[in-house]
Amino acid sequence: MSKNSSFSNLPQFLGNIQKQKLKAQKNKGFDVARIEQERKNILDLNLVVGIDCSGSISSTMFNDFIVQLNHIKGMSRIKVVEVSDIIEAVYDFSRRGSKVVRLKGGGGNGEHKFFPLAKQMKPDAIIYMTDGYCTDARDPGIPTAWILTANGKQPYGWGEVVGQLPH
Repeated sequence: MSKNSSFSNLPQFLGNIQKQKLKAQKNKGFDVARIEQERKNILDLNLVVGIDCSGSISSTMFNDFIVQLNHIKGMSRIKVVEVSDIIEAVYDFSRRGSKVVRLKGGGGNGEHKFFPLAKQMKPDAIIYMTDGYCTDARDPGIPTAWILTANGKQPYGWGEVVGQLPH
């Protein structure tokens, strides 16, 4: 992915997750045609978004993460988890008035704590915003998207890189 493509693959990633969810609902006997008509151009997903707040994340990088978070706000139900070497904060992020005003983490990485917590929340998908300096996390078995900083590298062989930020 080129650095200029920034955020271009996330809508496609989320659209694919939505299609999989509708297919599962259809298999359970739901009226999917009616659901699709009612929700035209609106995703009906539960997302968990992890934001890396470790010591390697600058305030500029953190602000880039928040810009991307604001792009998906209102598309689905979003639970945000701020992560350093501990879980710093967990909160709902919605269309109305949710505003992140802190970068208080620092220290090491906490992916090994984030992904099990995210899995417990039973989301349709996980989005993790990071510089890629990760330690030890296991594949949660849930579709996972990585949004990386400018020099970030995908930290594991699972998940899909959907964006590369300018800083």
